Amino acid sequence: MWFDKLKSSEHHDTQSQEISYAENKLKLDFKPLELKGTLFDSLHNSSVEKKAITTERNQTNKLQKWMQHTPQFKFFLEFREKALKTQEEIDNFKNMINKRDMIDTAKQFLTIQYDANEALDLIEEKARFNSVNYLSAVITGMYPSSQLEYAIETVQEVISTPISSSISNKDVRKSLLGDKIELGIKLYLYHLQQWHQVKEGAVDEKTQKLLFYIEQEAKKKAVFFKNNARYITERLKQHD
Repeated sequence: MWFDKLKSSEHHDTQSQEISYAENKLKLDFKPLELKGTLFDSLHNSSVEKKAITTERNQTNKLQKWMQHTPQFKFFLEFREKALKTQEEIDNFKNMINKRDMIDTAKQFLTIQYDANEALDLIEEKARFNSVNYLSAVITGMYPSSQLEYAIETVQEVISTPISSSISNKDVRKSLLGDKIELGIKLYLYHLQQWHQVKEGAVDEKTQKLLFYIEQEAKKKAVFFKNNARYITERLKQHD
């Protein structure tokens, strides 16, 4: 049944994805500190070591902050991370995945307006990360929802809404583009007709270029999935 997807393999993949994302973004390096020099360098080395320890602690704190659940998605994330053993748990999860306000919350995070020089906020980015994961889970059918059409419309809106040209922070712009690309690829792969609606409605050049890039990346993934499915099919034939 559909809720059997809430198993350890998916939980492991999701956690690995979050950890990998955070480590790459924060550029963490947990290698032992290597200090070279003589006795005359001891004071200098001590200062360097203290700075390195402080930096590592700060990065660790950022990673811990990143791994915390966004409160608005806490219920969804906690239920997704465990096997549903009772009918009550199954019913609670079904009720949650069918809530329209969950999609509204995701939309609110993904369309947040940034000030021109505002820096990238880790908590806000994690909220958008969770929003992308939630909408992706719905539109790909990972968790069947009665709000599928509304979720698709929300994804279309998020992709179509241009990023404000007044935002000058490159990290913010790159992060917002990443949200659009991730959702756009999912929309292309699972709802091609609705993807074409987005393309037909794009009027500004920047959006058109973004959609072209998304489509090229989505086509690459489609080829990969087809080849992978073909490989699995061939491997399974040995059991016939």
